[in-house]
Amino acid sequence: RDLTRFERIRERRGDEMDLRVIKDASGSNGYMWCSHGYAVDSPRYLEALEKACHSLAGDVSRWLRAEHGFEAGSTRVNVIKERVDSLSSLRGRPMQQQQQEQQQSQGGAGYSGVILCAGAAVGTLRSFPLKLSETYAVNMKHEGQQTASAFDFDGVENGEGPRPSLLGQTYVVRPDRGRAIVGAVHSDDPPPPQQGLKCLNYSLADEEAEASESERADLLTMAQKLRTKASHLLPLEEWRVESVQCGVRALPPKSDKGRLPIMGRVDEEEDVWAFVGLGARGLLYHAYFARLLALAIASDDESLLPPDVLRWKTQTEKPFEF
Repeated sequence: RDLTRFERIRERRGDEMDLRVIKDASGSNGYMWCSHGYAVDSPRYLEALEKACHSLAGDVSRWLRAEHGFEAGSTRVNVIKERVDSLSSLRGRPMQQQQQEQQQSQGGAGYSGVILCAGAAVGTLRSFPLKLSETYAVNMKHEGQQTASAFDFDGVENGEGPRPSLLGQTYVVRPDRGRAIVGAVHSDDPPPPQQGLKCLNYSLADEEAEASESERADLLTMAQKLRTKASHLLPLEEWRVESVQCGVRALPPKSDKGRLPIMGRVDEEEDVWAFVGLGARGLLYHAYFARLLALAIASDDESLLPPDVLRWKTQTEKPFEF
């Protein structure tokens, strides 16, 4: 099924990028490879995104002042890291004292609206049709004597371009020579909403790791499961697992357009909106859908959002498929 889908994508997008479908000896399994594809370092990207938000907020202030003579205060981004235990605690809730005083001096008085973007942890605040999934990946190091790696394709390893990354039933990301990130496998049972923020990074060389003994056993079991799954297509005999990563993602229901996030107004009386269920596609979808959501909120018009991201509010005749 994956190969059929990959071939369809290659035929449709072949004029735009160099896509290849690499099959195993049996011809029944394989990967899709984009020769000029890049893997995004998510933590670094999020740090840069936060800086960009602060910078753009300043640009908005200057634009308001220049175009409209608006001098009631500056537009800014304030990051407050604080645990929120219930949605009701956010309704009409003022900001922290210091932030409140700043806003009052500039004509504000607390939150005028709330957008739930809690990802996999949103189930602790409100119920949505989401399926939580514990997902595991491993960091591997090449320890063989040969210069060629398990991920050589057409001599790319010896070139100056980006390291090849592969997408299939497992994925392979090459941050640098001799190292690889391989993923992903999922636990059979979904975790409870309270574990939505669970994130573990267990190094096999760290004897003082925070993971408990049972968590270490689970992580090592999933690492072996992932290694076995990937070894059907990749020669991993000379690769050693250095660490195991585990996180929880919130998967939205399937639709004829794929897995699309859940968005829309949550409470008609209070200005509470939701933007959740991006699953494994947050880096692809966040900017596009955030722009649409901002427009809908500013216009107070939920109908500006695509119907597919609102179907969680209207689909009642049949259960959602995950």
